[in-house]
Amino acid sequence: MKKEIPFCPDPFMFLSRDQERFLSCCPSWMHESRFIYDSPDNLWDVWNHPKLVEWRECLLNGDYRYCQMCPNRFRERDRNHPLPHEKPIMEVPPVTFSFQDNMTCNLHCPSCRDHVVSAKRGHPYSPWKVCGDFPGLQTVAMSLAGDPFANKEHLRFLQEPGTPDVILWTNGILLPKYWHTLKRKVTVIVMSVDACQAATYEKLRRGATWDQVQHSLRYISDLVRSKAVELWQLNFVVQVDNYLEMPGFADMAKSLGVHIMQFTPIAPWPHISHEEWSRVNITNPQHPEHGAFLRVLQHPLLHQQGVDIGFVCDSALDIYAGMPAETDIWKRCAN
Repeated sequence: MKKEIPFCPDPFMFLSRDQERFLSCCPSWMHESRFIYDSPDNLWDVWNHPKLVEWRECLLNGDYRYCQMCPNRFRERDRNHPLPHEKPIMEVPPVTFSFQDNMTCNLHCPSCRDHVVSAKRGHPYSPWKVCGDFPGLQTVAMSLAGDPFANKEHLRFLQEPGTPDVILWTNGILLPKYWHTLKRKVTVIVMSVDACQAATYEKLRRGATWDQVQHSLRYISDLVRSKAVELWQLNFVVQVDNYLEMPGFADMAKSLGVHIMQFTPIAPWPHISHEEWSRVNITNPQHPEHGAFLRVLQHPLLHQQGVDIGFVCDSALDIYAGMPAETDIWKRCAN
């Protein structure tokens, strides 16, 4: 029988660690009952934790009870069926391990934080520990919570030769300074920009200048043209201060040779007050500029190849629209 929504392979392929728990999806959309707070010596005890085993069983049966809020339900997926090795108890390691456990960053963007963060404490699951427990790991993604070039531990890992391959999540500002020192193979660069004009960029990407990001964009564009990087993605966090620049951003990215331009709504992180959330959440139908935002979504430049507006499409918007500022996406689950 055909499933109502495409098969989601994430809990069969992906494992991540943030500051206090393990995840197999984005914490905004993963049901909190699947958060894993255990800290075992061997990461296989996490990968085949009963919470993940049950979740996988549900997905294999077409039961999405733990994914009911996920906007990926409304987006095209790579495939509609599991692979033979994708079973409740996995015998192979995750394809990708994502590091979200260190928020050290050289910027302090209001969509993410309200001050500069430089983490001081160590983390029990270092890149070397993860690679040791999962010798078949194909890629590591670093860092989804901060910037790998501002994180001394992650930078040291990147500067040592070895496997697995690396997906870099970065604001890009420090990349030109350190790129020549990297010894591991970087296959993907995911860079957050959020604007196509100087004033907007410097308002939303605090701690960097438009000249700096333009230098980084040109630098990475050259890497892509020389085939040094296989895939380049630019991210744009949609909010009231930048939504009018969405078409211009797509046009700018295309001219640079960017492969994917992904637009996602701003999330109600704990540092954002209720008043500020009401001001910035342009996806809310009650927002005074929501109609203008919907008209921007119809722009032809947002419907060209490589542009991903799946997270802000009409169906997915229903998820974000009514999300209150009080939503605590870091909430612990007692179960």
